[in-house]
Parts: sequence; C-alpha cells; structure tokens
Amino acid sequence: KLPSSKTIDVYYYEIVDFDGNLIIRLDENVIPFFSSYLNKRCGLEGIQWAPEITERQLLNDESFFIVDPSQKVLALSTPDSTYLIDFKGSVVKSFGEKYTFISQSKEEVIIAYRPVENNENSFMLVYLNEKGDEIFPNKEYWEATPFNDGLAIVQEQNDKGDWKIINRSGEDVLNLTKLIKEPINEAHEFVNGYANISTSYSEYRINGEGEINELSKNAFILDEIYHRGYFKGKDFQKIISKKNTNKSNIVIDSIVASKDKFYLIKDQNNKNKIVSSLGKISNFPKRYNPIKCIKDQVLGKRNNKYVLYNPENESGVYFEDKTPIHFMDLLINSIESHEEFVIEHGRLVKIGPNGVSSLLTLDGELIYDFDASEMDNSIPLEMKELSRVYHCPDKLDYEEINNISKEYIHIQCEKVDLKEIDIKDNLKMILIQEVKTITNSNLLIDLLNNGVVIGITGSIESVDLKLDTSKVFSGSLTINEQEIINKKNNKK
Repeated sequence: KLPSSKTIDVYYYEIVDFDGNLIIRLDENVIPFFSSYLNKRCGLEGIQWAPEITERQLLNDESFFIVDPSQKVLALSTPDSTYLIDFKGSVVKSFGEKYTFISQSKEEVIIAYRPVENNENSFMLVYLNEKGDEIFPNKEYWEATPFNDGLAIVQEQNDKGDWKIINRSGEDVLNLTKLIKEPINEAHEFVNGYANISTSYSEYRINGEGEINELSKNAFILDEIYHRGYFKGKDFQKIISKKNTNKSNIVIDSIVASKDKFYLIKDQNNKNKIVSSLGKISNFPKRYNPIKCIKDQVLGKRNNKYVLYNPENESGVYFEDKTPIHFMDLLINSIESHEEFVIEHGRLVKIGPNGVSSLLTLDGELIYDFDASEMDNSIPLEMKELSRVYHCPDKLDYEEINNISKEYIHIQCEKVDLKEIDIKDNLKMILIQEVKTITNSNLLIDLLNNGVVIGITGSIESVDLKLDTSKVFSGSLTINEQEIINKKNNKK
C-alpha cells in the first residue's frame, strides 16, 4: 500500500496442473520464492525483479514459475515464518522465524536464508533436504547457488571468503578463487555442465573439471533455459572466418543446450538466419522468420502462426496461438516482440509482455488463460483486430484475412497488392505500414466508396488515385499522416 493510495492490492498464488486444473490456492501474503529471486547483493532481500522484458528470464518470472517434476514439497515464505507443504496443502515442516526466506527445491535441495544477528539484511545460507533437515550439518555459506547435475558454487564465511565448487556430499571440487586469481563478484548456477563467473575484469565459463573459457564482457547466461549474447565474441568471429560469404556481424541470440552450437544472427540484409558453430547456415522452415532462441529450439513466426524448430535434428512443432488479446497486452507498444513459448510436460507455455500468459496444447488450443481479466471485455474489436499484424502476407494469409471477414486489417510490407483483399461490406479500416509499392492502387477507390478508413505509411510518396473530383466518398484516406480524403467527403 502506497502512502498516497486508499486501496491495497492483494496478491495470492495458485498452483495449476498442465491440464489447467486448480490444485492449491495459497493464502494471501504467502510467497513461493524461486531461488533466482533471492539475491543477497541487492542490499535488501526479496524478489529480484526481472530484467527488461526483452531479456525476460523464462520460467523465472516474478509472477510464476514451473515446479520441478521431481519436487515433492513447496517452500513458502510469509512476513513472519517459513515452512514446507506438500501438494495436498499439508504442512511438512515449519521453521518459524529461523529462516527469513527459503527457495524452491531443485534436485531435492532447498536453500534457506538464516538472518545474521546484529547485521540487518545479511544472511548465511544453508542447504536443506525436502524434509527440512540440514544436508551439511554445521555448514553455512555466504553465497550459494542451487545444485545442477550434482554441483553448486558457494562462497565461504563472508564476502571475503573463497569461492568453491562443491558436490552433493559437501566436498570441495575446485577452489575458484585460487584458480581464477581475480576478485569474483558473482557466480551463476551450472547450466549444461558450465557455470558463468563474473569478476571485476571479465566473464568466464567454467566446468567441474576446471576448464575455463573467457567470454566477452557482455555475454551472460540468463537462466537454465538459454544463453543470450548480444556480443561479438570469439566464438562468433570463428564462424565468420569459416564462412567468408556470411558477412553477418551481430549475434542476437544463441543456443547452448544442444550438441552443436547454433547462433541466431542478422545478415548484411538485416535478415535473421541460423548458423552453426561450423559456419553452416541452417535451412529454417520456409515462410517463418526466426526471432529468438528458446531452450534447445528456435522460435519462428509467420503472422499469428509459429514454429519451435530444433536445428540439430531439423524438426519442428508448428502451432497457431489461440490466446485472446488481453487488456494489459495493449499497454505494450509491440506485443509480438516480447512473446516467448516453451514446451513443458507436452504443453506450450506462453510468456507474454507481462509474464506467463497462457497454457496451450501443442496445436495452440487454449487450455488455461492466466492473464484473463474483467478489463478484457472492454477492449474494442478495432484494437483487437489491429493488434494482429500481417507481415508481408502471402496467398494463405490473404485467404485467412478474407475467410474470417475481418473488419479491421493491419498489414506491414514493402509491397502490397490490393487485389488480394476482398472488399466486403463489413470492412471498416485498413492500415498499411512500411510500404514502398502498392499494386492495383485504383482499388482504393472501391474501398473509399465502401466507407473504409485507409491509413498508409512508408516511403511511398504518392498514390495515383485518378479521382473524380465531382464524386463524394464515404471513406477517408491518410498517407504519412497527411489527410488526402477526409470524412467530410472533400478531396484535399
């Protein structure tokens, strides 16, 4: 509750299975923290807010997380206690105020945050099992990551202590402080056998055997799902040298969860392509534009149709997103640029601009709508239909546009042929953006006669309408924000 506010927003969590059934509704003010949000270096313990939406950490959103399949208990925190429950809602163990926060179980291990006496906002970390017992009795750490493949990274004693890799028995595997010989600022959990280490001077990737690779300072692992680069690293420079015809110079995304390494790049024509670490350009499904890497797949899009494509075995899951437009979606400038999809338990989980959005079948049929609200009913049809942008529609797209008799059509393409659009009585508005050439522009007259509102933007300078100046039109035409024909039926 803000001091200036007269109302209090109440938040609560629900546990939903992958068929959309409600399993448990937690009480108000009860929070199931995910371990990645308990960040000691913030100075204030609590939820670590997600980065910019374009850099969203999949499955680690502040509003939801996916329970590990092996997880038998749910770790919960309230303002005055922490405790474990099973998935029937029964309490397994209550810790009272002994721990301020406890993370979710991963590989049957929980991280508990014990407050340090006389040192506000400082904590010692303890590893617990799913019964709530200490795994390593009398051992506490200043920093500790979740276990992944039996390995975790810890910092001993205090913020000056050594950083080490430990195993599930609590034994030291490697002393990172002595190995790297640079002040370590942060360590990430292991992902596919590697962990990222941030020092005051650089970024490193290291495995449990002590193999170290120095990364570009701008390279980082967001989470256990995928690696996103935005950097001109050494690996990418090797790709360029192996394939001289590929003059691409920007890595915009990459996959590490596959045997071979794949990069999503922009070529010299600003087109997205997938290239392997051997310099081979992948044959991405035709008519789909690869837009981002997710887990061990690449998400491709063609208007409202998608493919999750595995470049390693050249297979894909094709689907159409049947999630309705939500009121909150329309507050984001570009809905589609923030879309993510992951496959979990034979279901598609969609993560939109505001977090998890919906649960879908592999065909895209809606199972559960997380973002549905009463405000959705207030969205005008105009906003719903115009938010679905057709990028350079082909024959199949035009068939879809004409078959569903859309009242509002939104097209973005350099070349548009108006002959492809059926002029129906219910058509009210057409927006054409980023256009250079309009074929059969004379059909604009028919649209104007039918009372259609037409908006055109792009490098197109003018459209030869061959207007009959004595004729009255019921529609309107605007080109690059200049009104050509207004609703008062006067030519300008």
